[in-house]
Amino acid sequence: MRTAVHQFSRFFMLGCIAVSVDYSVYSLLFHLTGPSVAKSMGFILGTAISYLGNRMWTFKVKGSSAQVFRFLVLYSFSMSANVGVNHLSLWATHHLLFSFLVATGLSMVINFIGQKFWVFTDPRPVT
Repeated sequence: MRTAVHQFSRFFMLGCIAVSVDYSVYSLLFHLTGPSVAKSMGFILGTAISYLGNRMWTFKVKGSSAQVFRFLVLYSFSMSANVGVNHLSLWATHHLLFSFLVATGLSMVINFIGQKFWVFTDPRPVT
């Protein structure tokens, strides 16, 4: 249990960085590209930060092509949920930050569970 709490703490700290990048890109591109493209672009940049940081720091495992594949599958699903929830929330509330946070919260839960139990299950730790 202690390991999961420690991993979630690191996941959360790294996630704050990734979300900051995501929101910055989303905010900058929102009026130029529209909400769905802006959200997608921010999410993709945050995803790159998340993969590298979580593999090397949170879960401390060596990279493999299987991990990259599983990560991309997980994040494709998560991105679809994120963009869809953001879109619905914007439609319902017209509040940019609230919609972003609701979509991000959902993604956080999906991503932690998916990374912990499916993506980074490689028994070869980084030494």
